[in-house]
Amino acid sequence: MDGTWNIEMESPLGRKEASLDIAIQGDALTGMMRSDDLGEAEMENGRVDGNAVSWTADITKPMPVALEFDGTATGDTMSGDVKMGVFGVFPFTATKV
Repeated sequence: MDGTWNIEMESPLGRKEASLDIAIQGDALTGMMRSDDLGEAEMENGRVDGNAVSWTADITKPMPVALEFDGTATGDTMSGDVKMGVFGVFPFTATKV
């Protein structure tokens, strides 16, 4: 999973895109999320358990909100759900660059 990923997620404001720079060490996932629409956020609380992945990112654009990602990675693809604070849960997909 190490490397750069392009992620797309649905949101209350429509589809949002970002890039993820992911590093795995043991069962820990770390990295950065960068997006023109969402700003830059450190990926925190990241975990990998088999194919299951999860992390959080606190964005500041268009407003401050904590994003909680929970998904499955298979090869060069990843998909799952992202909880966007009080706004609800939305799907995401990602592909490795």
